[in-house]
Amino acid sequence: MKIQDVKVLQEVLLFGLDISIWSGRKKLKPEDLGVVDLPPEQLVSLGSKRICDPETTKVFDRLKRRAIRACEEVGVRFLGGYAVPVSRAVELADKLDAIEREFVDARNVFCKDYDKNIQEWLDQDWIVANPNFRAALEVAITPVRVVESRLGCHYTACRLAPAGGDQPILNRGLEKEVSGLAGQLFREIAQAAREALESSFLGKQSIGQRAVNALKKMQSKLASLSFLNPQVATVAQTFDDVLMRLPDKGDVEGQDFQLVLSLMMNLSDETKILELARGFHAASLGVQMADDEPEIETEPPVQMEAVVDSSAPNKPTSETHDAAPEIPVNAEPLPIKYPDLAEEWAHLSQPSPTPAETTAAEVTVRQETIAPTTTDPVVPPAAQPAQSQSVVWF
Repeated sequence: MKIQDVKVLQEVLLFGLDISIWSGRKKLKPEDLGVVDLPPEQLVSLGSKRICDPETTKVFDRLKRRAIRACEEVGVRFLGGYAVPVSRAVELADKLDAIEREFVDARNVFCKDYDKNIQEWLDQDWIVANPNFRAALEVAITPVRVVESRLGCHYTACRLAPAGGDQPILNRGLEKEVSGLAGQLFREIAQAAREALESSFLGKQSIGQRAVNALKKMQSKLASLSFLNPQVATVAQTFDDVLMRLPDKGDVEGQDFQLVLSLMMNLSDETKILELARGFHAASLGVQMADDEPEIETEPPVQMEAVVDSSAPNKPTSETHDAAPEIPVNAEPLPIKYPDLAEEWAHLSQPSPTPAETTAAEVTVRQETIAPTTTDPVVPPAAQPAQSQSVVWF
């Protein structure tokens, strides 16, 4: 395996969930309906029949969803489980332990009241009015001991390692799965961003702190898995820069809301996430190029021996103000949905200007005249071209 893939395996633990839930249903048979002539099974399916109140089993579905959500918040799907950073493994294990205890308590209560719940279900008016249906349910009742054995909640955590040896074929499958972890992470972030857009952004002009907390969880997941790929670290840092601008209390609105909305729209597609990472990487190169440029140098004024008409307005040359910006090498435009926010994105990736840079930017190129000689006419020198500044492209 590649050295980078081995390092990734050393940074993660594989968490596996084993949660089984009894559905409270049984397969419906033709005799349950009193029908003899039915279409073939290849054409239709009779479905199932409920032998207990579905409300009594919903608690197990909720706990299963909580366990899955806890794994998805810190890990990425991998080999049927979740690749979780070692740094957050204990945090996840504590949550899963709590969910497992709640599951066991709910199972004990359910099994204790099982017979009573079944009887209440069979005594409903609509079942009493249809005795044939009641009989079909009674024969399908599952013993409580069987039900208890089908309700379980467990998890395992282990570390993976290459098979080793001198047979590369043994590690080919694992190497492929490890190499795809970053792509899987971006797909999961894109799905989370789409859900956030639908629930918190579309049709709104502001978001509350609850939505901000959901975004912070997404950023935390990216940051903890940044070792998967340098592009993951770039996106995580960009995400954090945006969140740092948001208020700790109250709603997020105005320019901050538009900035977060633009970020979510770019994160909602895994291909756009890659463009975002490349764009900010190119932006950082562009800022470095601007820092290396020399400051504008101006010549000292020369004493005039001839009278020059100073009432004529000085017109700046087109070269002074229309200098073409330097585009960072290999920079690709990042499709921002709100063009008016491009300046805001640039500010996030540029450092604050130094006093020297501020002074250089404010210098106005002056047209100066040179003292004439006895033979040459007075000719103003050409204005020194203004320093070109690199710009960040998105």
